[in-house]
Amino acid sequence: MSRSAYEKPSRRAEYRHTTPIGAISVSHFGEGAEEQLLKTISELVSTEENFVRDVQKLVNQYLKPTNLPLLETADRLLRIQTSFLLSLLDAAGDVARSFTVSQQQLRDSLIRISALFVNKCSKFKVYSDYSAAYLRFQQNKKELNDIVIRLDKLNISGEQSESAQSLLIKPIQR
Repeated sequence: MSRSAYEKPSRRAEYRHTTPIGAISVSHFGEGAEEQLLKTISELVSTEENFVRDVQKLVNQYLKPTNLPLLETADRLLRIQTSFLLSLLDAAGDVARSFTVSQQQLRDSLIRISALFVNKCSKFKVYSDYSAAYLRFQQNKKELNDIVIRLDKLNISGEQSESAQSLLIKPIQR
């Protein structure tokens, strides 16, 4: 039996057509999905903290002492990423450090984090500048062997993961 054009749609159909996209609550997700969202936010914050720490090490331990031309771009990248991290921590709120938050807190954090990415995405153009500076550095490095020796000497730990080469490539890998 077909419905006439004059019949009123069901509440469910009415809700589906009138509810703004942002108004969907977290309660629509299952418990497993909530846990996954909490884990994802926590991992995002942790990843950004580690990245900022690595870029700080790159700038302070390798680029400033050698005064490489890459320093200016890397320093700008560090400022932008530090600002982004602070904004991310603020946007995530308690959700970033706790696995016991209300659905409303999770929903609010998701909205703030989404808005943060939208508002900050133009700042990430610095990665293009960094990539160009990195390419120039790689080309000049072949000509200036003493730069490689100086950078190797600055690797206090001796660990490959903390070498200048390892830290220089991390922003490119993003």
